[in-house]
Amino acid sequence: MKLNLVIKVTDLCNFDCTYCTQQKSGGIVSVEMIKVIYEKIAVEYQKCNIIWHGGEPLLAGIDFFRTVVQMQEKFATVKFKNHIQTNLVLFNDEFAKFFSENNVTVSGSFDGCWNDSTRGHTNEILAAVKTLQKYQGKVGVVCVVAENNLQQLKETYDDCKRLKVNLKLSEEFGSKNNLPLWVFAYKDLYDYYKQDESTAIKIDPFDDIEQMLIKGRGKTCVHQGCLGEWLAVDSQGDIYPCNRMNVLLGNIVEYEKISSVFVSHAYNELIKSVILRIKKCISCHVFDLCRGGCSHRALTENGLSEINGSSCLLFKDLFTHIKNKQKIKERDGVT
Repeated sequence: MKLNLVIKVTDLCNFDCTYCTQQKSGGIVSVEMIKVIYEKIAVEYQKCNIIWHGGEPLLAGIDFFRTVVQMQEKFATVKFKNHIQTNLVLFNDEFAKFFSENNVTVSGSFDGCWNDSTRGHTNEILAAVKTLQKYQGKVGVVCVVAENNLQQLKETYDDCKRLKVNLKLSEEFGSKNNLPLWVFAYKDLYDYYKQDESTAIKIDPFDDIEQMLIKGRGKTCVHQGCLGEWLAVDSQGDIYPCNRMNVLLGNIVEYEKISSVFVSHAYNELIKSVILRIKKCISCHVFDLCRGGCSHRALTENGLSEINGSSCLLFKDLFTHIKNKQKIKERDGVT
């Protein structure tokens, strides 16, 4: 059995991003809590992918990560894989060396040409990217897209291309009335990206959609039907379906084994709402690929049991655009 687990190391953060609404309070998860989590994983799972998240997880310090990563060796029946999502400001050679030696992959956050106004700390982030590239090679960053930077997506892509970092777009939708602007901007960026024969970077969601067209399934959790496969645990041991979905499922100490969360009353109520949405989705021409989409996005856009939220409509338009472009390439014999 395999589990994908987001561990929210802390809700604290050393940034004040303009679009962030997360409460920056509380403390750092204790080593003792991490041990409890590992013990419950080891009862039944043979593989566990852990994403160390926050807040800003590196606020826990290098000694914390040395302890919790090396502690995994005590649970020999589980194959752990570790990943960290960080704003990169605290990232340095000491972190980079340890993570590299222990096969911990690192992703950052960077808003391209808008970074100074949305996140700040641009020079520190760029210096950390260079450090990470020295130890890890390929680097990916998450860029938050909102209505105020939609028209600069091509400039952001150019920035990431120059930096040689893969780009993952994360949408913060505003008014649904402005959705046509999103559709145009994403299609325009896709065409610009695919016409750039010199590029050596990838962009999600574009590459994920292309993979879906080839393999019938994407690689990101947004289009994989994540329920039953993902959970998140915060610094107090509270459990959620994922790190973004604020639906409390209880506390880790209440469960003898983690899989019991998936059959709990709270999870069943969640599933009921998702099934209602899936029934409405199933006749859609992209259902076999998106599998009903992201439940967090559904919850925050139209409601967990409803369809046709902003992300749903954007994906359908983008999927059709990319599929048509691929057909033209095949017709013209372009590889």
